[in-house]
Amino acid sequence: MSKNNTRTEIIIHSLKVIFGLEVFAVAIYFMIQADIGLQPWDIFTQGIADKIGTLYGNVQTAISVILVLIDIFVLKEKIGIGTILDAAIVGKSVDLFAYLNIVPKMSGSYILRVAVFIFALFLAGIGQYIYILQGLSAGPRDSFQIGLTKKLRKFSIGTVNIFIQVTVAVAGILLGGPLGVGTILGALGMGIVQNIVFGVMKFDPKELEHQDVITSFKILVKKNPD
Repeated sequence: MSKNNTRTEIIIHSLKVIFGLEVFAVAIYFMIQADIGLQPWDIFTQGIADKIGTLYGNVQTAISVILVLIDIFVLKEKIGIGTILDAAIVGKSVDLFAYLNIVPKMSGSYILRVAVFIFALFLAGIGQYIYILQGLSAGPRDSFQIGLTKKLRKFSIGTVNIFIQVTVAVAGILLGGPLGVGTILGALGMGIVQNIVFGVMKFDPKELEHQDVITSFKILVKKNPD
């Protein structure tokens, strides 16, 4: 498992986090371009973007910042460099890929579009594995889910996750977000894909101790930390 005891380790692992987040952003872009519906959080994000006439990434970044603030000040969750990088990078990277039009919006064969969406789910799982492995904390949504579960002690993390997913999906649909087969594939398949990817890589995220941003900052500014 990744350690972050020195400045060099933190810098190297931060770069790996960025790479993993870019892989994850490519996956989201592919899901959007497959045009068969989106995962709950993405339905919500795209629904708001369409409603107010702005880019997906602007809304995604705004939601991430709001969740980070909730994580810190309401749920009292520790955040890390990875959390901040997630909030700053993913949404605008998706916008960049859309601007470059790397993969045009798909039409035609529905089977092919479903196949692309499933491929994107696995790509997202690989991206998650890369950035979680670095031990610099989870993304804003994951931290929100964990913090909310701690507050709602009577409910399991799975139950809380379902509640969050359904809530944001319904809100996104009401805002006009793209509902479809991809929504079901994303809601049900992401957990399965994570289990497959993490299993192949023999990675158990529960064994990983994440470093909070304050500890990372102290090491980064410390004289001769290596």
